[in-house]
Amino acid sequence: MRCALHTMIACLVLSGFVRAQDVEPIPAEEAHKWAGRLLADIDKANTSPVKIAADANLANGIHVPDRLGVMVIPQKDLKETEELAAQFKSDCGAPLAYLLTYAVRPLVADNVAKAEQLRILKVIDDQGQSHEICVIPLAVKQVADDDYRLQGYGADNKLVIDAKFSQISESGSGSVTIGVKDADEVTLQGTVEVTVFGKYRAEFRAQHTEGN
Repeated sequence: MRCALHTMIACLVLSGFVRAQDVEPIPAEEAHKWAGRLLADIDKANTSPVKIAADANLANGIHVPDRLGVMVIPQKDLKETEELAAQFKSDCGAPLAYLLTYAVRPLVADNVAKAEQLRILKVIDDQGQSHEICVIPLAVKQVADDDYRLQGYGADNKLVIDAKFSQISESGSGSVTIGVKDADEVTLQGTVEVTVFGKYRAEFRAQHTEGN
């Protein structure tokens, strides 16, 4: 298990928001394998009102190897249906995905989220070293007729992500995918993009941190 965790850390490690050209996808096979290994612990860490039945085979992410990383593990069988549309209007919205970050934290009210605001999952690599991964359950909530929000829950079940979705012109694949843009090597900040069904996108600002 330690070997698995070490590889997962290696997959999740994405080099601070340095240069856009350094960012690369986490290999799909590795993302799927290690997401599956960690899902039981992730589910235990999720005490939020958003209950996610994640599919490890849909896990995807980006990284700059050996520095920091961001990964999503989407909800199983996520499809555009009337049932899903009804869930958007529920108190907590529709479960979307787990967001995992290593050495990256979202900005809350323009400030980097503090450790006590986040769910932290501690893992041990094959060298016996401890690493911390942030686990943020994501949901989509409809707050008005044309206002759909990406909402991410912190440790105290307060929102640490609240970003409006917009429809995008380009098409894509995958139920939930993740990307990054506007990487700034001075501020160590960037914009994280979460795309749903290849056509709806929400963005939030995040910053590289030492560890988590």
